[in-house]
Amino acid sequence: RRAADAVRLQHDMKIAGIAGRAASRTLCEAHLRGYPVFTLTPPQSDDIVRRRISNPGRLDELLAESDVLLDCTSSGNPTSRRHIYDAHPHLTVIVQGGEKHDFGNVSFNAFANYEQARYAKRVRVISCSSTGTTRVVFALDNAFRLQNAFVALARRGADPGKPSKVPHNALKPTMGPSHHAPDVQTVLPHLDLFSMSCDVPTTFGHVLNIQADLNMRATRDDVISALDSTPRIVVGDGPRTTAQLTQLYSSRGRTRGDRPEVYVWGSSVKTQGRTVFATFSVHMESITIPDTIDCIRAALDLERDPWTSVHPTDSAMGFAKTPAPYQRRGRL
Repeated sequence: RRAADAVRLQHDMKIAGIAGRAASRTLCEAHLRGYPVFTLTPPQSDDIVRRRISNPGRLDELLAESDVLLDCTSSGNPTSRRHIYDAHPHLTVIVQGGEKHDFGNVSFNAFANYEQARYAKRVRVISCSSTGTTRVVFALDNAFRLQNAFVALARRGADPGKPSKVPHNALKPTMGPSHHAPDVQTVLPHLDLFSMSCDVPTTFGHVLNIQADLNMRATRDDVISALDSTPRIVVGDGPRTTAQLTQLYSSRGRTRGDRPEVYVWGSSVKTQGRTVFATFSVHMESITIPDTIDCIRAALDLERDPWTSVHPTDSAMGFAKTPAPYQRRGRL
């Protein structure tokens, strides 16, 4: 839903169709929202698509007429369909962070390695927590040069409406390092990062704590300025919990309460010599969507300058900052 709606908002893209299982109610919703509908396999007589939609198309028809496929299915599914995609050599396939880096040997974040996705046919947008972490460490590295960083994650147990990955009334720690630092290093390989995580029984979002060592001394105001002047990062101090954050963004009229920006609690930002401490939150479902849009432009070479993709994406989705943060040039 989020990916399709974001594409629909862009001036240089259009939706060719939505594909899914014939038994899925999601396709009926897509049909009601005006999207052409295609099924992965022929619908059976008792499938909801057959009952509600008179003439759905087939996946191979959709792939033949599309330039890009956004495979938003769960981990492992894109890889299992690789042979189908490979039958369409013209097709660019973009998958989510649940797939492994070797799906196409190109992982993507708009700030970190936009140019590496140019003309790539198989690209992976890194995961939600990795996307949020990349934005924060990019801002610090860009302003002060980063020596190393440690990130501790409290990861929500599941998306709203889905079964929890952890038992009720329990925390589930990752034993040893988590996958997030290596994931960030697929797009920022020069940085020295380490991460650990713990799953918690909540659905409102992830909370991440970062300790970063810089190459130079920085004041708290310097760090806040660097974060606040970076697109897709918000520094604030209103809500104190992830539940309050969710309520705030829902009350602002955000569709589904989405928060594609990283939210950094300003009062959490502290400095001690060359070391920075901060706490930020990531909205799991929506944070990778703007990077997915930029990945389309990068892979198709629609825009060569990352900033000329990032700004239109943010503007179309309704959360662009003032023009100044987008007017910098050079390394993204």
